[in-house]
Amino acid sequence: MRRFLKWIGYGLGGIIGLIIVAAFGMYFVGRSKLARTYTPGRHLSSVTRDTLAIARGGHVMRIHGCQSCHGNDLEGKVFLDIPPFLAVASNLTPGRGGVGGRFKVADWDRAIRHGLRSDGTALVAMPFQLFSHMSDEDVGPLIAFLQALPPMDNELPRSKVRPLGNIMIALMSEADIRGVGPAPPVTSPPLGTAEYGRYLASHTCVECHGRDLKGGKHPDPSGPLGPPLTPLAAWSLDMFATAVRTGVIPGRPPLRDYMPWKYFSGMTDDEMRSLHEYIKTIR
Repeated sequence: MRRFLKWIGYGLGGIIGLIIVAAFGMYFVGRSKLARTYTPGRHLSSVTRDTLAIARGGHVMRIHGCQSCHGNDLEGKVFLDIPPFLAVASNLTPGRGGVGGRFKVADWDRAIRHGLRSDGTALVAMPFQLFSHMSDEDVGPLIAFLQALPPMDNELPRSKVRPLGNIMIALMSEADIRGVGPAPPVTSPPLGTAEYGRYLASHTCVECHGRDLKGGKHPDPSGPLGPPLTPLAAWSLDMFATAVRTGVIPGRPPLRDYMPWKYFSGMTDDEMRSLHEYIKTIR
């Protein structure tokens, strides 16, 4: 019996040793992935900075919830501090500690649609997978708005990937780490159409409700599953718009704060109509 237990001990020790070696190996694979540099296939190099463009950019910023991570004035904040990561949303203004004073148009585009820093390395926790679907017509004004931000002084630490985070990154695909695939569209579909609704949903609704809006997993692990939106095709446009903008559905409990209605409240009537028309086409 004693010899048998000794063999078990050796076996367990060997298994534990293998796990430790594998963890170290994955840690260095993760670090290597984050150290790689990438060059996006296409990005903007100039934008129009007139009053209309800046106003449009402010609208794009608000309905996409940029303030949820970057702060009410886009002054930046630490929004996630967990064992794998310290995730810091940058100060986007030209104030002290901000990137606005040094970012060129291409730098903004690389960060927003490709998840890349100016040096070509991958950003941590930037949802570029969503924003990679945005057209030049939307990203250009958004950049113009960001370039016009007033300075806010807020010096923050850099995002940090901790050992467990490096192991997690080792298991990720290239597509999860930086923007890959087709180049973002130059133009958007016509506003007010189902095609525009599909376009708008591709970088807003799909994050929680799934690629085809038939249900998905919330990006916050503590959040509820995103329900399918197909039943909403039977709703009136007014009922749909009220729910999306206010979180209130007549005769039902208010939607929880996991639904970002506070940001979607700024969507225009044409944007609401487009989303509703798109949902009607889903089979």
